[in-house]
Amino acid sequence: MIPNNYIVAVSVLHMDEYYTAARWPQMGDKAMLTPAGRTPGGSVANASSVCGALGGQVFFYDVLSRSEANDYLLRDLEQYHIDTSYVNFTEEKIDSKCLIIVTGEEKTILCAMPRKPAMPLLPEQEDLFRNASVIYTMLGAEYIIPDTMAAFEDFKRHGARIALDVEFVCESTEQRRFLEAADILFFNQFGFRQNRGDLEEEEYLEYLLNKGTEIIVVTLGSSGCRIKTRDEDLRIPIYDIAVKDTNGAGDTFNAAFLYGIQNQLTLMETGLFATAAANYCVTQDGPRGGAVAESVIRRFMRGHHLLA
Repeated sequence: MIPNNYIVAVSVLHMDEYYTAARWPQMGDKAMLTPAGRTPGGSVANASSVCGALGGQVFFYDVLSRSEANDYLLRDLEQYHIDTSYVNFTEEKIDSKCLIIVTGEEKTILCAMPRKPAMPLLPEQEDLFRNASVIYTMLGAEYIIPDTMAAFEDFKRHGARIALDVEFVCESTEQRRFLEAADILFFNQFGFRQNRGDLEEEEYLEYLLNKGTEIIVVTLGSSGCRIKTRDEDLRIPIYDIAVKDTNGAGDTFNAAFLYGIQNQLTLMETGLFATAAANYCVTQDGPRGGAVAESVIRRFMRGHHLLA
């Protein structure tokens, strides 16, 4: 890789706790939950693990309390060759978690995310961000960087591109400004529909491109994905596969897409590779089923064909 061709991932690291229930309760009702295990989680952490396993260079940034659980989560990231040495630590008790409730074939995710302190960046941390090729985060996690907009504008002036995973609707003017300042946007169907509001699909895409977004990706589940730039409009279907577990597919797609860009693939090659990685992921168990070497995805691509 060329010097400085690395990703800095910014997010809230947490544990995913799984529970099963016979049904989802109605308002005022009660339901019994049965513990069904736990696993390291977090959308950006999942994507970081995939990118690291593929062969990308990734640094992870978060503000964490010192605890046995967080030590475990950091060690887990490091097994995917992710550098966690730039993480900030606070004396506050701010452990985060997601409760994933499985009822039959349905899944409900409840995020318990205490507000974290936005700790000032040290000079070496600022240099890490400024010299990155891509800073990858998700809407709602960017606030752990103090003076968010000014900081990210500074990183961009130094050459870093901002890639943003958008799974939620913007909850403030500041979040909308942050979204519109990103260079690469990854939407799932829900995030795209909610954030475009009253605008038609094409109007919203044009609006974002006019704001300066370079690449807009909308993942469409079983319908594949759409990749839109000022010059290209690609629609890529899924591969012919048997789905086992969809957890982590979107994170895997985003990670493989950034990996493709960093390795100077064309936009079509990048989209095909990211689609293959996400499709491989759903044939495995767990949100990090796609955290494998690039050669595994290439072999998957040779052994499967795209649906028309």
